[in-house]
Amino acid sequence: MPDKDWHGPYIDSSWYLRDPWGHPFIYCCPGTHLTNAYDLYSCGRDSITKSGGDDSDDINNWDASRHWDRYYTAGAFELWIRPRWPLLCGGAFLLLLCLGVWFKRRQASGEV
Repeated sequence: MPDKDWHGPYIDSSWYLRDPWGHPFIYCCPGTHLTNAYDLYSCGRDSITKSGGDDSDDINNWDASRHWDRYYTAGAFELWIRPRWPLLCGGAFLLLLCLGVWFKRRQASGEV
């Protein structure tokens, strides 16, 4: 990339991106696995890698065959609220609408 196109650094050196377990991500450029790009990986929950990002619990950007969702599980409340969210929002909207109409009628009749 020509220097005139570089407007970085894009991340302040005093701040590091961290994985869900609070450990810094490991960034290698050029990458060992993606030689024309970069390697980015997390050492997972145990914060240890013995293979440079290929351990069974490591999360990386070069292996699309792994399914990382088992490491990012939603909490019980999130699992409960997710399918009910549209209904809850609709109910809250109707409640506010009814309260608004009730208050306007009270205002019009001089009760307020």
